[in-house]
Amino acid sequence: MGLHRGVWEVYASAVDDVELITDSLKWLSGNKPQIEKKQEKSVFGSIQTILKSSMNSKDARLSLANLSEESKEKLRKNNEIERRIDEQKNFHIRIKLSDLVMGIVKLSEKEEDVIVKGKFKIEAYPGDDLVSKIKDIIEINRK
Repeated sequence: MGLHRGVWEVYASAVDDVELITDSLKWLSGNKPQIEKKQEKSVFGSIQTILKSSMNSKDARLSLANLSEESKEKLRKNNEIERRIDEQKNFHIRIKLSDLVMGIVKLSEKEEDVIVKGKFKIEAYPGDDLVSKIKDIIEINRK
């Protein structure tokens, strides 16, 4: 299997096209994503919409496999995958929202990018190599 579940999360401002972002999250999240929308005030007082897409194991794997070849290559280098795995066996990733709405799944490289946060729970047991599991998942070709 490789993953238990995955979540994508976006903070959209009042001027963002929430419908377009929702459609992009649905596309990225596979067959049966659960999209939650919640409005609240940001720390600056303006209204923002928080969009959260929860995925099952299969859709989470397919979602990560959608990464661009350039992004996959970046993850393979310099222990990048290992750096993104936390103590609870979650793999964290950030992609550019501006690319996602155009159907491109590309890692965010700049602090000023508007991002979509991804968190994926790795299915692992004692002795498993978490980095190898993520490498295998990002190599899956979407069918």
